[in-house]
Amino acid sequence: MSTKDIPKIRSFDPNKDSLNKGRSTITYHYTSPIGAKAILGSNSIRFTDCQFLNDKSEYIHIRKPLLQALEAIQDNLFDASIPDMIYNLFNDNYETELLVVSPRSDISPELKFHFIKQRYYIFCTSSLKDSLNMWNYYVKDGNYLGYNLGLSINGILKSFSALKDENVELLYGKVMYKESEQIRYLKDGITEIDRSLQTELRGINDIASRDEIYDKAKGQILDFLESARLFFKDEAFKDEDEFRFVIKLPLDYIKKNNSALTAGYDLKGGIIVPYCTLTIEKASYKSVTLSPMLDKELAKQGLNRFLIDCNYENKLEINQSEIPIRY
Repeated sequence: MSTKDIPKIRSFDPNKDSLNKGRSTITYHYTSPIGAKAILGSNSIRFTDCQFLNDKSEYIHIRKPLLQALEAIQDNLFDASIPDMIYNLFNDNYETELLVVSPRSDISPELKFHFIKQRYYIFCTSSLKDSLNMWNYYVKDGNYLGYNLGLSINGILKSFSALKDENVELLYGKVMYKESEQIRYLKDGITEIDRSLQTELRGINDIASRDEIYDKAKGQILDFLESARLFFKDEAFKDEDEFRFVIKLPLDYIKKNNSALTAGYDLKGGIIVPYCTLTIEKASYKSVTLSPMLDKELAKQGLNRFLIDCNYENKLEINQSEIPIRY
């Protein structure tokens, strides 16, 4: 990978993102009162290391649809070794390696190759503005005590693009829940890379060049699968209608001067949890919705004073959940 001025930003499913105009929409982050205060007060959102998410199975959920996808396409692949390569190299290790290629010096034409170990950090939101299923995560002693923050997707992407570390990546998009859709996505992606491989090899007789093209294609497949696994979940969670952001962060990431991205650790249930936080523009915040049973007027007054003291120039839309819960 050559040096770039800005980090990479990729949509998990570009076709769907373009169709739905994903970057221009609002997504909703449900959180506790403490979480809402921390986010609005620090003007930043927190990404949790994917190994420490609540759903233990989601990182390995890809196994079943991947097996079915490979069984369906293996007889039609140009490169018949792809299934075995995937079985041998694609694993459940939460760390991945990024191959970085750079010049040895300003005066030397030789290239320097090295690997950077990376981890995935996830920030979860929902496409649903007022969801009982999501509010249910924030029930305490029989009361609904939650907030959701309406965030501009484009605002988050713009804030991330200000980073100057070329080895940090951001993926974003809607989570896939239907197994049939996951299988189709995997079949299409692997088949497309396989076809491109066939095209690139046409007329190439040099063994070294062919090996280089093969290695590139296999790297593309593994990267494709690593991305897919981060957006596949069991259909039991479909009512969350999740839209997520994933940061690929080097293990040795060091905050640069004025960097909007920091890394750290927190405690949750007695476990030390790695996370990173991204500072986002205040204009990215579009609304705050209060859970069904919060005292609307009192909560609204407290929130308004807090936002003023936090220097939010743009007035956020403050809403009360319209779900009719009495107690």
